Amino acid sequence: MLWPLIQRSLVVVVRGANPAVDAETFVKPLRRAVATVDASLPLADARTMKSYLAGSLETARMNTLLLSLLGGIALVLAMVGIYGVVSYFVTQRNHEIGVRLALGATPAAIWQFVVRRGLAPIVVGLMAGFALSIATSRVIEGQLFQVSGHDPVTLLAVGGLLLLVGLLATYVPARRAMKVPPVVALNEG
Repeated sequence: MLWPLIQRSLVVVVRGANPAVDAETFVKPLRRAVATVDASLPLADARTMKSYLAGSLETARMNTLLLSLLGGIALVLAMVGIYGVVSYFVTQRNHEIGVRLALGATPAAIWQFVVRRGLAPIVVGLMAGFALSIATSRVIEGQLFQVSGHDPVTLLAVGGLLLLVGLLATYVPARRAMKVPPVVALNEG
């Protein structure tokens, strides 16, 4: 009689002697048993425990997929941003790079100069990110499955991935800087 007013869910778990038996075979006897207690209680959605557990994890799976997709987009945007900043840096320093090459700097030294300048903010950001992730790990530990919030393997893998992305983003501008002709230094001077 109160069931239509409160509309709450109640899950009844029935375990059969034979796990190969379909859940539908238990519906009619279960309805009769529930009707003997209270005839107004509805019994709907009979399914196996596996399908019930899979349904309960659907939201978590969708959230994980969505966060992974957004994380991938953020990683691509970060790579494009790093590429743009380092490329701008190389363009602004064309004259200086030409002078360095004219004075005897090797292309490898120029590549190292550009990559070091491009990766320095990334390394600082990684250190700040590691510190913040360790400080806030207790907040998200309830959402993590079979891994702690401060798992060193995960932190190192993510840090390595971010360094790799930063290195890939600085690669093209650094290659372009290595090919700056020393004549540029003389013409722009």
